[in-house]
Amino acid sequence: MDDDKYITATFVYDPVVLTLSRFGPPGVTMTATGSGILDSYTNAEGDQVYEALEGSQIELSATGVTDWYFYYWYFTTDSGFEPENPYSFQLDETQEVITLFAYRPGIAGLDLYADFQYFLAELWAEGQEANWDKNLKESEQIVGNGIPDIAELALLNAVLLDLHVDFSADGGVSHSDAYSAWTSNLSRAQTDLAGLDKRLQRIAAAFMTVGDAGSVTYIQDTAVAEWSLTLNGTNYETHNKETLSSTKDADTDNGTNSYEWGNSSGSTFAERVGNYRQSALDESIGGSGEGEGEGEGEGEGEGEGEGEGEGEGEGEGEGELYPQDPPVGAEKSSGDGPTGNDWADFGKPFAYFLWDPTTPRWVEQQK
Repeated sequence: MDDDKYITATFVYDPVVLTLSRFGPPGVTMTATGSGILDSYTNAEGDQVYEALEGSQIELSATGVTDWYFYYWYFTTDSGFEPENPYSFQLDETQEVITLFAYRPGIAGLDLYADFQYFLAELWAEGQEANWDKNLKESEQIVGNGIPDIAELALLNAVLLDLHVDFSADGGVSHSDAYSAWTSNLSRAQTDLAGLDKRLQRIAAAFMTVGDAGSVTYIQDTAVAEWSLTLNGTNYETHNKETLSSTKDADTDNGTNSYEWGNSSGSTFAERVGNYRQSALDESIGGSGEGEGEGEGEGEGEGEGEGEGEGEGEGEGEGELYPQDPPVGAEKSSGDGPTGNDWADFGKPFAYFLWDPTTPRWVEQQK
């Protein structure tokens, strides 16, 4: 350099912009935090605008108001939905995120477990929930379906409280469908059981929402016998029986709800119910059609302990009990019967059932 030089440096403020808008009522909040945020303000449309350094780590959080619950973050740039709240991501480009809230009146504080304990204490005896399995009749005798009633209602409760439960693509349960049926049934129960404690109305609505014939019959019979009131099951939404009843598979993992209950455990009954509720809504926890012994392979179709022969219908691998008559269309190994060597598939591709004349019940054999 031969002589002095004068250099002018020009800096351009060019932050990445994050805009948070909302789909929800006034009062809900959504915020972004992160060390790379340089400035924030509210624009004329009421959106939250953040200016940040490119590559900043951002955490989004949202809070609803009464009856309005966070549902999803919708990233308009890549049309992506994110259900986590809070949610962290790296801001590499200008983004608009719409915060979606859902209106769900009636689920705040919903606790069907506690409601059922009240139901039993009022009508029969306190502390009997672990042994109370009344929603299946055979020949006018109450025999139960293998899952304590309170556990079935706890599963429904979990579906109602989690807006993101959705196994409907594979024929399983979904929050939106269950919630729609629940609200309709609760409104009907409040009319049919007017004057009763709200907890009893909720229990009636819950049995109707589970929806299988045994649950509907049980709560109808209870209404007549205990309250001298009439519940007409045809006035209720009972189609969730296809996902919530004991012989169905809520999370479509090839394990029936009965199977999930049979394989749940806990140091207390309440803990077991909680673990059942979790596994019945977690398709990563394999059912009777997954894992060792599933589908094809050793011990399936032929061999010891299956169909006929040693160990039939009892011993290791014995599963849940099913009613005497298979559903219409279910295959059976004999026409008339059942006999001690009879089997049925109940239309289920990953299970088979042996007739146990000593019970007498169909017994699911776990493959």
